Amino acid sequence: MIKFFRRIRQKLATENKPALPEGRFSKYLLYAIGEILLVIIGILIALQIHNWNDKRIERKELNTSLYSMIEELNQNIQFLEVEKEDKLKRLVTIDNFKVGAGSGQELRHIIFSVSDEIKSKEFTTIYLSLKEEKKIRLIQSKVLRNKITTFYEYELASLRDANTWHEKFVGENIDPYILEYIPLDENIDADSKVINELLNQLKFKNILSTQEMIYEGYVSNNEKVTQLAHDLKSTISSHLDK
Repeated sequence: MIKFFRRIRQKLATENKPALPEGRFSKYLLYAIGEILLVIIGILIALQIHNWNDKRIERKELNTSLYSMIEELNQNIQFLEVEKEDKLKRLVTIDNFKVGAGSGQELRHIIFSVSDEIKSKEFTTIYLSLKEEKKIRLIQSKVLRNKITTFYEYELASLRDANTWHEKFVGENIDPYILEYIPLDENIDADSKVINELLNQLKFKNILSTQEMIYEGYVSNNEKVTQLAHDLKSTISSHLDK
């Protein structure tokens, strides 16, 4: 492209054969203007190539991050499914304990089962990296941008906040009660007498009811977040396949 403009400039300079003395100045002026235009055009082309290359690198890095997000979502889904099954088992333990079906088991095993806090993990490593590096804005699909933001900023955040609250609740209310009022010797079984004594304690009944309510709420929220994670994975995959 630059060679093309240079040939035009040289042709114009050659054809400019002035009869007047000042014509020589016009020829050199035209030549200088041509050189300046060539420099400007070269700079513009170089800038365009540089910008195009930067965008290509940004797209590549963004796609790499999105692939990593899919992998992280897979890990999150696996974790949530394990935790869901765990809380369903604990709900069964609570029900059995309330009707005396837990007789014969070690008391401490039952108590630990009904008093455990909800586990959590770091769900948002890739998202936070994208957010800090301001790469989310590079996602051209508005639908995908909104899905990612909603999932990580609201759905996962609500799950994490609930887990944090429950951990605090267990630490401040259930653990102190167990340590003060419930014997945890290895040789104490949860026979009907022991169970009835515990169920006659108002605070223990309240603990069971609260834990039951929290576990049920967690299972419901867990199922919702897991489904949203599957949906987000599908949307990201479709975006990357384009």
